Amino acid sequence: MTRMIRTPAAFALALAAGPLALTGPAPAASDGGAALSPPAKGLETWDTTPLYSDWRMSGILGGTVLSRDGDAVGIVHDATIGTTGLIETIVVRAARTDGALGWFEVPWTQADINPATGSVELGLDTEAVASRLEMVTDAAPEPMDWTARELLDLRVTLADGTGAVDDLMFNPAGDLTAYVVDLTQTQAMYALPWTAGTVARDDEVVTFAYPRTMVVGTTPFVYGDVTPASDG
Repeated sequence: MTRMIRTPAAFALALAAGPLALTGPAPAASDGGAALSPPAKGLETWDTTPLYSDWRMSGILGGTVLSRDGDAVGIVHDATIGTTGLIETIVVRAARTDGALGWFEVPWTQADINPATGSVELGLDTEAVASRLEMVTDAAPEPMDWTARELLDLRVTLADGTGAVDDLMFNPAGDLTAYVVDLTQTQAMYALPWTAGTVARDDEVVTFAYPRTMVVGTTPFVYGDVTPASDG
């Protein structure tokens, strides 16, 4: 399966039509399979301590985007994520010279996140950003990926419980490490390994094989203990 690269014009059309969505069905691991289905990790042996040094996806969405010159050139509208859980690009929203909004993607390797503010500095100068906004290229096929906003909108299904995704944790290399989930009939948040979730696009659900009692008793997660970048 392939998708079409989202050019600035494509982002504008997608937003006009409603929530940002991919342009085709997600790839399947096998016939009839789900898109994101890495091997499961047992909660009993999973150490959540490293998560408190990671960053929250919600901490960069909406954050200020700076050029290499230090000029504010837009905001982080979204991020694209490959099926292995690696953040591939930052989607920037900015004003064009005619006053209209434009969107373009910058490789994750060219984006430098400030952990104190949640702002993102691009490896582009201000003039290059302006040129990128005005440029409309022909779409070309590219492997299917997800957007951060899509994953944040997922519902959660456990072996015997339900909930919703509240946030995504990722490390400085851009690897997603965990879902933070809000379970029904609980007052706390819980972390679940990225590698244990199976995402089904048609149902907009991420499924975990863990029973609810195991999650509640093993992986409570406190946002207040996360690094400052999560406060954005």
